[in-house]
Amino acid sequence: MEDYLSPALWKKLRGQAGQILGEEFWEDLSHLLPRKEPRLDLYLHEGELVVAAELAGLKSPEHLKVGLGGNFLHLHGETEYPYPVPEEDLLLAERSLGRFSRKIKLPVAVLPQEIKARYENGLLVIRLAIAPDPGDVPVEVDFGQQP
Repeated sequence: MEDYLSPALWKKLRGQAGQILGEEFWEDLSHLLPRKEPRLDLYLHEGELVVAAELAGLKSPEHLKVGLGGNFLHLHGETEYPYPVPEEDLLLAERSLGRFSRKIKLPVAVLPQEIKARYENGLLVIRLAIAPDPGDVPVEVDFGQQP
């Protein structure tokens, strides 16, 4: 999992940036760079890789597609715009609404036939069974004809 920064390191970096740039920095930045993909946590627990994604506002299974391709987990879907006013009339707009897509690189091999997903209270939790390590596999080399 060397491709991921630890939460402790992110917290430290965010604290340092807050000290240097001011506490309002992260709020200002969130308005400049809105996220269209869901925020998530990823961790290993008891032989499983667990993905927890924030997806508030999904109303039916038709609004969410989850798939596995290679060593990537794909999330696609759409959250409906729930307000009776046009989007440009919002005084503050921090929530991500509309279509979303997220491609998550899995840090370990998983068993495709043993994936479980549950959506409840705005949180999608996906549990992927970790594939056993095959260990060292000997490879036979064919030398063919010598000239």
